[in-house]
Amino acid sequence: MILSIVAVLVYIISYTSAAAESESLANNRRSLYREYKNQLDASLEKLPSGSTLDDEELYNDYIKQLAGYCQVSYCLNDEGGLAELKDNEFVFPDKLVPYTPINYKEKYLDSSGHTNIRYNLTKLFDNVEEPGRIITHGGGEGYMLLDHKLRTINIVFRGTREFSQWYTNLHFKPGRYRPVMNSSEYWDQINYVHKNVLQENMAQNMEHHNYFDCSLSYAHAGFTYVARGMALQVHNELFKWLQEFPDYKVLVTGHSMGGALAQLTSLDLHILGIDNLMVSFNAPSVFSHTLAAAYNNLVDQSSNSAALRVYHFYDLVPRILPYSLYRHVGVPIVTFKRELPHAHTDFRVTSNSRLHGSSHEFEPADIDETTSFLAQGIKDYLKELWRRRPEILDPFYHRHLVVFFSACNDC
Repeated sequence: MILSIVAVLVYIISYTSAAAESESLANNRRSLYREYKNQLDASLEKLPSGSTLDDEELYNDYIKQLAGYCQVSYCLNDEGGLAELKDNEFVFPDKLVPYTPINYKEKYLDSSGHTNIRYNLTKLFDNVEEPGRIITHGGGEGYMLLDHKLRTINIVFRGTREFSQWYTNLHFKPGRYRPVMNSSEYWDQINYVHKNVLQENMAQNMEHHNYFDCSLSYAHAGFTYVARGMALQVHNELFKWLQEFPDYKVLVTGHSMGGALAQLTSLDLHILGIDNLMVSFNAPSVFSHTLAAAYNNLVDQSSNSAALRVYHFYDLVPRILPYSLYRHVGVPIVTFKRELPHAHTDFRVTSNSRLHGSSHEFEPADIDETTSFLAQGIKDYLKELWRRRPEILDPFYHRHLVVFFSACNDC
């Protein structure tokens, strides 16, 4: 009899405890959703503070130039607008010429006084795990470009071709970040004269930044999947040209989802000890708070590295993913101007802290159900937002930033 009573009491206590835990988690999710809505509303109502971008050279040689490369990446489509050609020629469709700052026919004088072609397109990338797809449709491709005038090796990723996918496919489930280089299978396929140095750099960074062994070191699972599928292609091609041009700077860039891939690729290169400049355009956040801190630390440690996040204030994509799960990286550079052209004085260098703070960071055990809960809530909220602020969901702002990104497909 006593044992039966004890068993009943244990059951009641366990049930009560489980119910209380379930209610606590539900309240936490509701609080998280309210926080998301409040932060999104606040980010749309209050203009970020900051100073005008006064570095015209930075704007022309890097921001505008890289935006042009991202624009060209959208010519990587079913019509075969980009191709790997003999002698690594860089050619894109003539219809893009009126819209782009890039002159693929440009020549330059080298240090010996000889005239040479400025650009070489050396390789087109594809997502080998799921060719031609990124999360749901489109994207996942990119290319590598040598710019001999600026002495840069440029890794360029294309975003999605259909803007509407951002609103119909809110897939933002996090996944544990594990560097693709942290496996013998990866290194067995690397052919680089300085491979041992890269392995030593990786071991030191993995040990020094214990973030990579932390359960809170997660990233957007879909983007990570695609980036891993292209990593070996990208890295081997980069190592080949670093071996030939060791003094060239490494630049990584992308627009929209391509900007997400640029962030992940940039992190991988930093772990290998390869300095790089990462510039994203109207890109979503990708890293957890912990992993974003690790990335920023790696960038800050090098005087030859930087990360810039260029975005339009009225584009929703950079703020669509919950701040509680993901954090932006890089120096924010924002514009409010609708129509092109955009000059450097149309941009403002802002503070990183105001729009993206959060009172939550979830353990992996809570993430699956939390993201499912948020996904439906955010979809419902976007419908409400469409009624109140239709300009925020206008794809014009996503496509027009420094350049008209989708000109190769839409003109």
